Amino acid sequence: PMFLLGYMNGDYDDINTRLEELPANGAMILLFSCIVGTLIGYTGWLCRGMVSATTYTLVGVVNKFLTVLLNAVIWDKHSSPFGIFAVCVCLLSGTLYQQSPRRDEARKGQPVVITQLAESSGVDLEKK
Repeated sequence: PMFLLGYMNGDYDDINTRLEELPANGAMILLFSCIVGTLIGYTGWLCRGMVSATTYTLVGVVNKFLTVLLNAVIWDKHSSPFGIFAVCVCLLSGTLYQQSPRRDEARKGQPVVITQLAESSGVDLEKK
């Protein structure tokens, strides 16, 4: 979709001329960014297969903090103090996250809270 949007907008009209005028260091940076971008995509899919969807999303949101911090340190046009505060709130919220118990860990469809209370008080839920 993005290729078609760029094509309809005329962004590729003189692409050959632009690529020929690109200096060697610019071509190396372009190639490096393409490789890194592809590797980031594959690494994301690998990570997504290893953790739950919620954890994957949380990792992505928490990693945004590093991006904002790097932006604030390196460039002069960065987030406002309120924006950095909001990112800190997100980071602190991320530290409070706990994985919810899996459904198969709850016994025979009973709510987890009831199961945990029964186990802590020594009640056997298997008896009728």
